This record gives sequence, C-alpha cells and structure tokens, in this order.
Amino acid sequence: MKRLTEAGAYTPAWAPDGSHIVFCAPGLFVMRADGTGIEALPVDGIGETTLPDWRGGDRSGRGRG
Repeated sequence: MKRLTEAGAYTPAWAPDGSHIVFCAPGLFVMRADGTGIEALPVDGIGETTLPDWRGGDRSGRGRG
C-alpha cells in the first residue's frame, strides 16, 4: 500500500472508472489514482467539502452537503 497524500487528507472518493480520487485536505482536491496531478477544485461553501463524491461521473467532486 502506498500513501498518496500528506497527513490531513480525509474522505477520499474514487471516480467510477477508477482513474481519479477526490478528497478534502482542507479544501477540495482531485488527483490521478497513482497520486500524481493533484489539482485544487473551486468550492462554493463549507458543505461542499464535507463528503466529496462523483455526481454523474464527472470530475467535479462536489460534496453532498
């Protein structure tokens, strides 16, 4: 097993196709499944980073909250 993020990352969610992972750290981020290509995603509010998921299979990673 390989650690893909630094300490403080939480609530990861895999993309339906397994290619990416969205997570909070704080803030909302997406990266490739191998841990490369980390990108910060824009968020509209605190609830947006509570439980990231993959709505409709897109790369938004928007939270359910």
